[in-house]
Amino acid sequence: MNPTDEQVKELWGRCGLKLIDDGIPAMPNLGFHWENDSGDWVFNTSETPEINLPNLFKYAVEPKLTSMQLTWVDDCDYRAETSIWYREATAHDEDPALALFWAIYKVMGEKK
Repeated sequence: MNPTDEQVKELWGRCGLKLIDDGIPAMPNLGFHWENDSGDWVFNTSETPEINLPNLFKYAVEPKLTSMQLTWVDDCDYRAETSIWYREATAHDEDPALALFWAIYKVMGEKK
């Protein structure tokens, strides 16, 4: 299942990424950038960063999770298991990036 744009932005926000308005109204997609908690530019666009394995590992798995396992099961499905200290979550999807996204989204706490 594909996440909504709001869910993707929510996850990136929990990972410390935020969209910054550079104040250039004549350049609608270029007047914004995404930066991390340290203020480093990570994406030079107003578009939501793509959900893919490199982005998830760089901005979610390595800095935020205490453990993660991604396995291929049943010849058609990936299973992702994540944890942050005592909280654990599992998700399945045919796309490994989506399985990992949903497991991270669950372990970080879904928006109520």
